[in-house]
Amino acid sequence: MYPDSIVMIKDPVTKEVGFVFPSKAAIEYRNLLANRVPEYEKTIAIQESKLSTCDSLVTDKKKEIAVLEGILKDERLKNSKLDTLNKECEKQLKCKKFWQTASYVLFGTTVVLSGIVIAK
Repeated sequence: MYPDSIVMIKDPVTKEVGFVFPSKAAIEYRNLLANRVPEYEKTIAIQESKLSTCDSLVTDKKKEIAVLEGILKDERLKNSKLDTLNKECEKQLKCKKFWQTASYVLFGTTVVLSGIVIAK
């Protein structure tokens, strides 16, 4: 048996198993539990709180994105309606320009023809 090794002892009657730790290993284990584990637990708790904060931020940002997507959809719909209205207005303007130009030509032609008729 080595002085630094853990020994397993088995009771032949009850079949229970026990362990015998050397004092050096027991001291290291106690120092680990007394010093390191609380530090690790604090670190884990801090990281979990930061993670929950990040999760809540992500959730908030997803909600904002959903709202902005709704606004974007509404704006696209509004723009498509405006485009349709704009095309209709352009069509009416072209029609108006055609008839305006046609009336000027007809007026000019009427004046010229009237002048010819009066001159004869």
